[in-house]
Amino acid sequence: MRSHIAIALALGAFALSAGPSFADGNSPSLEQFVIEAAETPAQHTALANFYKASAAEARAEATRHNQMGRAYGPGRMSEHQRMKEHCDEIAKNFTATAKAFDGMAAAHEKAAAAAKSK
Repeated sequence: MRSHIAIALALGAFALSAGPSFADGNSPSLEQFVIEAAETPAQHTALANFYKASAAEARAEATRHNQMGRAYGPGRMSEHQRMKEHCDEIAKNFTATAKAFDGMAAAHEKAAAAAKSK
């Protein structure tokens, strides 16, 4: 939790430090702004860390839903089978989300390395 607060503060400070003003009411999200403005190794590293934390959260949700799904395990009523399938599907989706966040983290780690070599 402490790392999420630190990442949020770092991303917020980064977003406020440079870049255009979005006063027209069609503002992109803070995350989108930070991604588009990232240039330095530290900025890309912060984004990589953010995505790693997001992946960890998604994996924790997948684990939680897998555990719930097992509670509805075999030999239970048909409603329980539907709930098990529901939990299994949610766990599968969170696992896929975690993999996507891993990919984003890797991309920003690569961008950080490239920015260091400039």
